[in-house]
Amino acid sequence: TTAGADAADDVVIRGLEITGYVSPDRCGDYYPTCGDEPIRGGAIFPHNHWNQSQQPWVPDLELSSNDWVVENNVIRGNQGTAVSVSNGMIVRDNLIAENSVLGVGGGTVIDVVVEGNEFRDNSIDPGIDPLQEAGALKLGAARGLRLAGNVVVGGGGPGLWCDIDCQDVVIEGNDISG
Repeated sequence: TTAGADAADDVVIRGLEITGYVSPDRCGDYYPTCGDEPIRGGAIFPHNHWNQSQQPWVPDLELSSNDWVVENNVIRGNQGTAVSVSNGMIVRDNLIAENSVLGVGGGTVIDVVVEGNEFRDNSIDPGIDPLQEAGALKLGAARGLRLAGNVVVGGGGPGLWCDIDCQDVVIEGNDISG
Protein backbone atom coordinates (compact mmCIF):
# COMPACT_ATOMS: atom_id res chain seq x y z
CA THR A 1 0.00 0.00 0.00
CA THR A 2 1.48 3.35 -0.95
CA ALA A 3 1.00 6.03 1.68
CA GLY A 4 2.36 9.00 -0.27
CA ALA A 5 4.41 9.86 -3.33
CA ASP A 6 7.66 8.55 -1.82
CA ALA A 7 6.27 6.21 0.83
CA ALA A 8 5.45 2.51 1.07
CA ASP A 9 3.63 0.77 3.93
CA ASP A 10 3.82 -2.78 5.26
CA VAL A 11 7.24 -3.69 3.83
CA VAL A 12 8.93 -6.84 5.19
CA ILE A 13 12.72 -7.25 4.92
CA ARG A 14 13.60 -10.74 6.16
CA GLY A 15 16.46 -13.20 5.82
CA LEU A 16 18.88 -11.00 3.89
CA GLU A 17 22.57 -10.25 4.23
CA ILE A 18 23.13 -6.53 3.61
CA THR A 19 26.84 -5.67 3.54
CA GLY A 20 29.07 -3.00 2.03
CA TYR A 21 26.24 -0.61 1.15
CA VAL A 22 27.30 2.98 0.40
CA SER A 23 24.66 5.53 -0.52
CA PRO A 24 26.09 7.72 -3.28
CA ASP A 25 23.63 10.57 -2.81
CA ARG A 26 22.61 10.61 0.88
CA CYS A 27 25.15 13.26 1.80
CA GLY A 28 24.05 15.56 -1.02
CA ASP A 29 20.33 15.04 -0.35
CA TYR A 30 20.41 16.01 3.30
CA TYR A 31 23.70 17.83 3.85
CA PRO A 32 24.62 19.54 0.57
CA THR A 33 27.80 21.05 2.00
CA CYS A 34 28.86 18.18 4.25
CA GLY A 35 32.37 17.88 2.78
CA ASP A 36 34.27 15.41 4.96
CA GLU A 37 31.27 14.67 7.20
CA PRO A 38 30.23 11.00 7.35
CA ILE A 39 27.39 9.79 5.15
CA ARG A 40 24.15 9.97 7.11
CA GLY A 41 21.82 7.70 5.14
CA GLY A 42 21.05 4.09 5.84
CA ALA A 43 21.18 0.67 4.24
CA ILE A 44 17.47 0.37 5.13
CA PHE A 45 15.97 3.83 4.85
CA PRO A 46 12.15 4.09 4.75
CA HIS A 47 10.68 7.44 3.84
CA ASN A 48 9.73 9.29 7.03
CA HIS A 49 8.16 12.74 6.83
CA TRP A 50 6.57 14.96 9.43
CA ASN A 51 4.77 18.24 9.35
CA GLN A 52 7.15 20.70 10.99
CA SER A 53 4.42 23.32 11.41
CA GLN A 54 2.92 21.03 14.07
CA GLN A 55 4.76 19.78 17.13
CA PRO A 56 8.02 18.23 15.87
CA TRP A 57 7.01 14.82 17.21
CA VAL A 58 3.72 14.60 15.28
CA PRO A 59 4.32 12.53 12.13
CA ASP A 60 2.38 13.23 8.97
CA LEU A 61 1.22 9.64 8.49
CA GLU A 62 -0.05 10.23 4.98
CA LEU A 63 3.45 11.00 3.72
CA SER A 64 5.46 8.50 5.78
CA SER A 65 6.32 4.87 5.23
CA ASN A 66 4.66 2.95 8.04
CA ASP A 67 4.69 -0.49 9.66
CA TRP A 68 7.87 -1.99 8.20
CA VAL A 69 9.27 -5.23 9.64
CA VAL A 70 13.04 -5.85 9.51
CA GLU A 71 13.84 -9.27 10.97
CA ASN A 72 16.35 -12.11 10.84
CA ASN A 73 18.88 -10.22 8.71
CA VAL A 74 22.64 -9.69 8.85
CA ILE A 75 23.28 -5.96 8.33
CA ARG A 76 27.03 -5.49 8.52
CA GLY A 77 29.76 -3.17 7.28
CA ASN A 78 27.57 -0.50 5.70
CA GLN A 79 28.28 3.20 5.27
CA GLY A 80 25.98 5.34 7.41
CA THR A 81 23.24 3.98 9.67
CA ALA A 82 22.26 0.33 9.19
CA VAL A 83 18.51 0.78 9.82
CA SER A 84 16.66 4.09 9.94
CA VAL A 85 13.22 3.63 11.47
CA SER A 86 9.78 4.94 10.57
CA ASN A 87 6.41 4.82 12.32
CA GLY A 88 5.16 1.46 13.55
CA MET A 89 8.42 -0.27 12.60
CA ILE A 90 9.61 -3.55 14.12
CA VAL A 91 13.35 -4.35 14.07
CA ARG A 92 13.76 -7.86 15.45
CA ASP A 93 16.33 -10.68 15.65
CA ASN A 94 18.97 -9.10 13.39
CA LEU A 95 22.76 -9.04 13.59
CA ILE A 96 23.65 -5.36 13.14
CA ALA A 97 27.43 -4.94 13.17
CA GLU A 98 30.34 -2.73 12.10
CA ASN A 99 28.25 -0.03 10.44
CA SER A 100 29.95 3.35 10.19
CA VAL A 101 27.38 5.49 12.02
CA LEU A 102 24.50 3.92 14.00
CA GLY A 103 23.07 0.44 14.14
CA VAL A 104 19.52 1.82 14.33
CA GLY A 105 18.66 5.52 14.11
CA GLY A 106 15.91 7.96 13.38
CA GLY A 107 13.67 10.53 14.91
CA THR A 108 10.16 11.84 15.23
CA VAL A 109 8.64 8.36 15.15
CA ILE A 110 5.84 6.58 16.99
CA ASP A 111 5.24 2.96 18.03
CA VAL A 112 8.67 1.46 17.24
CA VAL A 113 9.81 -1.94 18.59
CA VAL A 114 13.49 -2.97 18.59
CA GLU A 115 13.91 -6.40 20.17
CA GLY A 116 16.17 -9.43 20.16
CA ASN A 117 18.89 -7.87 18.03
CA GLU A 118 22.63 -8.30 18.38
CA PHE A 119 24.53 -5.03 17.93
CA ARG A 120 28.32 -5.32 17.57
CA ASP A 121 30.85 -2.53 17.09
CA ASN A 122 28.70 0.10 15.35
CA SER A 123 29.78 3.74 14.99
CA ILE A 124 33.23 2.74 13.76
CA ASP A 125 33.75 5.89 11.63
CA PRO A 126 36.35 8.02 13.47
CA GLY A 127 34.56 11.16 12.24
CA ILE A 128 31.47 10.34 14.31
CA ASP A 129 31.06 12.37 17.51
CA PRO A 130 30.15 9.77 20.18
CA LEU A 131 27.99 12.33 21.99
CA GLN A 132 26.02 13.37 18.90
CA GLU A 133 25.25 10.56 16.45
CA ALA A 134 26.76 7.30 17.65
CA GLY A 135 25.97 4.02 19.35
CA ALA A 136 24.01 0.87 18.72
CA LEU A 137 20.70 2.78 18.68
CA LYS A 138 19.77 6.45 18.87
CA LEU A 139 16.26 7.80 18.34
CA GLY A 140 14.98 11.29 18.97
CA ALA A 141 11.52 12.64 19.80
CA ALA A 142 10.10 9.11 19.82
CA ARG A 143 6.71 8.14 21.25
CA GLY A 144 5.80 4.56 22.17
CA LEU A 145 9.27 3.03 21.92
CA ARG A 146 10.13 -0.50 23.15
CA LEU A 147 13.77 -1.67 23.36
CA ALA A 148 13.88 -5.21 24.75
CA GLY A 149 16.16 -8.24 24.78
CA ASN A 150 18.92 -6.70 22.68
CA VAL A 151 22.63 -7.48 23.09
CA VAL A 152 25.02 -4.56 22.56
CA VAL A 153 28.77 -5.15 22.44
CA GLY A 154 31.41 -2.51 21.78
CA GLY A 155 31.24 0.36 19.33
CA GLY A 156 31.44 4.11 19.70
CA GLY A 157 28.97 6.13 21.74
CA PRO A 158 26.18 5.01 24.07
CA GLY A 159 24.57 1.59 23.69
CA LEU A 160 20.85 2.44 23.51
CA TRP A 161 19.57 5.99 23.83
CA CYS A 162 16.57 8.14 23.14
CA ASP A 163 17.24 11.86 22.86
CA ILE A 164 15.16 15.05 22.79
CA ASP A 165 11.72 14.68 24.34
CA CYS A 166 11.10 10.93 24.16
CA GLN A 167 7.91 9.67 25.82
CA ASP A 168 6.37 6.29 26.65
CA VAL A 169 9.70 4.47 26.33
CA VAL A 170 10.26 0.95 27.71
CA ILE A 171 13.85 -0.32 27.93
CA GLU A 172 14.10 -3.79 29.47
CA GLY A 173 16.17 -6.96 29.44
CA ASN A 174 19.01 -5.63 27.30
CA ASP A 175 22.67 -6.68 27.80
CA ILE A 176 25.11 -3.84 27.10
CA SER A 177 28.90 -4.18 27.41
CA GLY A 178 32.12 -2.74 26.08
